[in-house]
Amino acid sequence: MGVAELRNKIIEVVQGADEKYLKQLEAFIKSRESDLHVSDEHKRILEQRLADHKSNPEAGRSWEEVKAELSTKYGA
Repeated sequence: MGVAELRNKIIEVVQGADEKYLKQLEAFIKSRESDLHVSDEHKRILEQRLADHKSNPEAGRSWEEVKAELSTKYGA
């Protein structure tokens, strides 16, 4: 199904939807919008972590190293 066809189908469904369905759809849309928001504080933390990585890229560990340590410590 192409994008235009899918869009038309969604419009058709929404036009025939009852109030309960529309409120559920609205809640879904709002939850997606809030998922996209990154606070200024989180942006600052990410910027600092990126700067730390750029200044010393060898300081971290690989996922394989972390996973092995966790497996040893907690079993799995």
